[in-house]
Amino acid sequence: MKKAAYILLPLVSLGILAGCSADPATAVEGEYTLEAQSVQINGVIINMGDWPEASVSIAGTGESSADVSIDSLLLGFEELSMPCEVSRTDRDKYSFYGAYSGQDREIELNGSVNKGRLSLSITDLYTTEAAGRWRPSSAEDGLADLHITFECTAISGIPLGDTTISLETAVALANTALRTALTPVLDHLDYMELSRTGYINIAWSGDISDALRPLLQDVIQYWPDPEQEQLHLYLRRTLTDGLDLPVSPLDVPAGCTVSGSNMTLTLDKTALKPFADMLLSAAGDLSYSDYTEAGSPLGDLTETQFDEYKALLPLIQGVLAMPSTTYGAEIIFEKTE
Repeated sequence: MKKAAYILLPLVSLGILAGCSADPATAVEGEYTLEAQSVQINGVIINMGDWPEASVSIAGTGESSADVSIDSLLLGFEELSMPCEVSRTDRDKYSFYGAYSGQDREIELNGSVNKGRLSLSITDLYTTEAAGRWRPSSAEDGLADLHITFECTAISGIPLGDTTISLETAVALANTALRTALTPVLDHLDYMELSRTGYINIAWSGDISDALRPLLQDVIQYWPDPEQEQLHLYLRRTLTDGLDLPVSPLDVPAGCTVSGSNMTLTLDKTALKPFADMLLSAAGDLSYSDYTEAGSPLGDLTETQFDEYKALLPLIQGVLAMPSTTYGAEIIFEKTE
């Protein structure tokens, strides 16, 4: 009898242990914070300091299946939930895999939980029509194909010398000055590439400060919002803090339409406000010789007349600052190889 008991005891013990062993999905259920070095996106380990609120939750839906929800980590998604297959790969280690397609994105998720610590490897590829290389388009007059628009119900005219011109005329003059000033600058933009991995890479042949040069490659990010017909330009938290920008992180929404080989980006007042003074200052830096070298787009002005037109720019800046003013900007790009 004792001999039989000795034989049965190990078998019963194994049965008890097997019965208590959780299935893979149950074993990984829970809420997880994301530690440093724990997340890769498109092969790059990301700085979790840029995503302080990021977290992952896993809820089992079967023995080897679970819904994995990623919060505040992927651009464009406050929360992304996807069904995943879960398997046990070692005594205390489990892996899971899931995929998502939508919002002009193809996302694959590979994750693991090892002794309660979670790590993620994410492939996030953009399928938007805006992906590719673009350069600023030129209008029929040879200047950059861009313009600003604004309306102000409080003002109908602006003084010019001994007369008063309409706000519409003042805007047209400001646009010509702006386009004349920016065209030679934009000539240095060989192309702007919106990569499939969500970065804006810039090929620039002109002078640039050492502080800005690192921003040209794999730093500025974007994400598509096809439902709103927008692209969001994004600078993550550690970059904006380092540049001492007033907004951190910086998320600039731009209307985006692609038609054939052209892409039109539109900025509204909210998006343009941080750059409005800079753009008008660029127009204000335009000299009379710059104007004549550009082909005198406003006609054959004397230098005195030219200075009178330039004097409009501070007045327009004042109009832009008024709460009742609405304004925006539009720039057209053409696809390049």
